[in-house]
Amino acid sequence: MKNIKTLLVLIGFLTLYSCTTENEILPNNEIVLIIKDRPEPWKHYRKLARGGFTPMKAAFFYRDKYGIRQEIIPNEGIDTIVVPTDKAVTEFFHRYNGWDMLYYYFEKGDIVVVEYKDKTPVVNVINRLEEYDTNLDLAIKKIIYKDELPSYKKAQAPELNMDLDFTKPYDEIRAEADVQGAIFKKEGLLQLQQEKQFIDSLYKIQELPDWLYQLKNNGITLNEKTAHRMGKLEELFQMKIDSSFAHFGVYFQYLIAKRDKLFEDDMVIIRVTNGSYRDSRLLYDAIWESEDFDKWEKEMLMRQELEAIINNFGSDDIKTYQAKHIALLADSVYVNHLKEKYALDYSNSGNMLLLTANNDTITWSEVLAKERGKIVFVDYWASWCAPCRRAMPKGKSIAKQFEDKPITFVYLAVHDELSKWKKAIKEEDLLKNPNSYFILNSKTSNLIEQLDVSTIPRYLIYDTNGTLTNRKAPGPSDNLITVLEKMVLQ
Repeated sequence: MKNIKTLLVLIGFLTLYSCTTENEILPNNEIVLIIKDRPEPWKHYRKLARGGFTPMKAAFFYRDKYGIRQEIIPNEGIDTIVVPTDKAVTEFFHRYNGWDMLYYYFEKGDIVVVEYKDKTPVVNVINRLEEYDTNLDLAIKKIIYKDELPSYKKAQAPELNMDLDFTKPYDEIRAEADVQGAIFKKEGLLQLQQEKQFIDSLYKIQELPDWLYQLKNNGITLNEKTAHRMGKLEELFQMKIDSSFAHFGVYFQYLIAKRDKLFEDDMVIIRVTNGSYRDSRLLYDAIWESEDFDKWEKEMLMRQELEAIINNFGSDDIKTYQAKHIALLADSVYVNHLKEKYALDYSNSGNMLLLTANNDTITWSEVLAKERGKIVFVDYWASWCAPCRRAMPKGKSIAKQFEDKPITFVYLAVHDELSKWKKAIKEEDLLKNPNSYFILNSKTSNLIEQLDVSTIPRYLIYDTNGTLTNRKAPGPSDNLITVLEKMVLQ
């Protein structure tokens, strides 16, 4: 192991724990992470003249024994986290330098010490002599990619990784991005070749086990074939994957590439005002009927499409495909996981079930009854919706302007995640606002479908009788002020 570790030392990383404590043995179904002094959330600024940043935090991700992605956010100081597992090797990953990822592989029974150096996790397995360096991926990022986003990833969205003059006509901007994309593509190919040479050299001196060498090589080949659209993917389709490694990131990327190639001519794209998405209902059925996937491959892909159905379609489709998923795959574990994640409660499908910041529940009809005699302006938003949040300061300013008038400004978080909403309402100063709610049944409320809240931001206005009078009201603006002033005078 001296080769990689020596390289890490040369680039400023020191191993702080030895790998000789062989008497420390855990039950054979756990991995213990001891995470020390994790940094506070930070911003990774892009090296561009126009600026921009990616929000970052100290968090590890992995897939549990059911294949469900879990997130570990350590507490301050020294935090010990026990991860149950029935897999011989579990893949963990951590965001790195904005859009990139670092991957780590731990075995059952491992005790892993994690320390952050310059906001980068450096890990050491302390209960056994390591067969390979668990910081391998970090070494590759620093030695081959010089701590930059790999160029093959930049090539996928060149306009986000170069300085562009957005005052120019779109065609000129697109042409510049295409030219730079071709440069990124060429650089990326060279980097991937260098990475392969590095991996080959380690394997030749028996620094890598067979499974990890194959994993890294398959990842390099996949990136060459998909990110650069070079050659044919058919040769990758012959790749045989041990199902025990099925949840490793590179193999899931392979399945996605295989799916896209097989169904590229049959994929139906649905276009909406703020973007587009594929028809996951058709794709779900096509994957099940295909003879090109093993059963476990079908399960992984169909899980993804089931979640996409929840995100993009109505309650009838959601219920249909949940039932179908259980009937075809007997995968009730994942269906229940999605029910909990998206709060799929059909008991109030004719209404909206709302949650306050104090964890009290109330229905939308009860809110309207409570506000009877007042004009109600409704702001549908979500923590992930940048345009929604950009409009909020102006909206709150207008609310203050009308604070002595019979008008209530209501904020409804739709298609959001509860934990992210709770964080966002603190940031947007809505935590103590009694008219800020989280819609618990966003995915199953027929009322949301009837109101056609398919894109956000979206604004509605109800009159003093609780009647919807403006289904597509103006957002926070001078136009909204005019509309509200007229309603107050009526």
